[in-house]
Amino acid sequence: MYGYLGSGNLGNDASFETVMAWLKAQHPEVELRSITIAPEEMQARYGVPSALLSWYRPGPWTPHSAARVGKLFGRVVDVPRAFRLAGTADAVIVPGMGVLEESLGVVPWGLPLWLLLMAVACRIRRRPFVLLDVGAERAVDPITRRLIVAAADLAAHVSYRDGFSADSMRRAGSRANCVVAPDLAFAHDATTVADPEPGLLVVGVMAFYGRQDDPVLGWYVLDRYVAEMAAALARLTDDGWRLVVLGGDRVDSPVARRLAAAVREARPGLPEHAVVVRDPVTFTQVTQEMARAEVVVATRFHNLIAALRLAQPVVSVSYAEKSNRLMHELGLDAYCQNYVELDGDRLVAQVRALTADIGLSRRVRESMRCWSDEVTVLMRGMGAEALGLSSDPLDERGGSPGGSGRVNPPSTSRRTKIAGAPEGEPPPALTPRGPPAGGHGSNSVTGESKPNDRVTPARGSVPGGLVARAHCAPGCAASIPQSPRRAPSGDRDRRAAGHRTQDVTPRRSAPAGLI
Repeated sequence: MYGYLGSGNLGNDASFETVMAWLKAQHPEVELRSITIAPEEMQARYGVPSALLSWYRPGPWTPHSAARVGKLFGRVVDVPRAFRLAGTADAVIVPGMGVLEESLGVVPWGLPLWLLLMAVACRIRRRPFVLLDVGAERAVDPITRRLIVAAADLAAHVSYRDGFSADSMRRAGSRANCVVAPDLAFAHDATTVADPEPGLLVVGVMAFYGRQDDPVLGWYVLDRYVAEMAAALARLTDDGWRLVVLGGDRVDSPVARRLAAAVREARPGLPEHAVVVRDPVTFTQVTQEMARAEVVVATRFHNLIAALRLAQPVVSVSYAEKSNRLMHELGLDAYCQNYVELDGDRLVAQVRALTADIGLSRRVRESMRCWSDEVTVLMRGMGAEALGLSSDPLDERGGSPGGSGRVNPPSTSRRTKIAGAPEGEPPPALTPRGPPAGGHGSNSVTGESKPNDRVTPARGSVPGGLVARAHCAPGCAASIPQSPRRAPSGDRDRRAAGHRTQDVTPRRSAPAGLI
């Protein structure tokens, strides 16, 4: 697995955990390794042998001038190092995450360059490089845009977590064939059963300083967020709500404590148990906290996903448009706000409205079951197409977990090594998924009518893309759009006759071994 794994971001780790669990259950013969910025943490938590993503890693007290020189020299060293690391695995997989996004202060010579170096190294080494269910956007910086487009075009398999990401990469100039499916975390093995406690409000916060994520230039963004959130939560405690405040990354802990202190300052008579701060270190722990909530307020994207998987009533205070798009797809536009423009009065009204929306949880739960199935189909298809793994579920293949019938062996006897996580399979044709009933999201709080086409296209709406249907639970409208592939002449004839097909022939059969 390749990426910012084990670094404290619970969403990134949730993506890794989803793929790891699937591999262990369906392909236990595959060995996992990781290439990450936190190899010690990955080794300690998951027992996965790990290597540093970049040669240079500055210490917390490294002088700025020394860090600049170290980074420059490190980038030079990273070129041959990427070639060597690619040779230690039989495939390199980037499991989810927003690795092709420019938000949160991404610079061209950081992750975009590292991705391209690894993609080039894998192409030279003839190893599959897989971008599995990643988030993307059309980068504003032209250098960043060219780097991520080049990396995507070199990948053996590309899939995106929403239609906006796929369309953004197409507009940026990417020619890579792609698949679209829900975020990997929707198939995480954490519980999906809520056990709400009446009057418990779980609030997920985030340390965010604006698009460049610069604490010096954007300090006022976080200050305003904390002030508005604290004022709203203090009013909700007047209604009898008890608060659990938590983050989705280790950098969020100071914000959670600051917010709790601000609420206590506004309501000094609150009992100790009325405002509690938690420090979850895994996606499972976040899910367990949210399972107890009557209502959730979520800021980080994967905190929002944790609440939606439980079908909990949730207000999204988004720092990026991806949260708004996800809520829009579920018809929950009325319960969205923007981090930078957070309105405390409206937040109070939204929380109160959620307690009266009786059918909301049932509607969300129906989508969640389908989305989890889509992700499983995606991983199975990616394993078959890019890695040469059997696409049949383990219980349908027979044999013991250590048997040789699960992987299509290569011509050599060397065990397959895959750095990353497997991804989705291309299934037969299907219809695009639209928003839930209605065509418009009615705002039950403000009374505004919000047409669905106000938001950028969601899954299933990639312009010009093929659409494939995931084989999930009966009644699901699972959509996995695909960019058109070059088809054999017979397929071209069938398309001319009105049929759309998909080439699922694996590019290279990967041996069983290390991922």
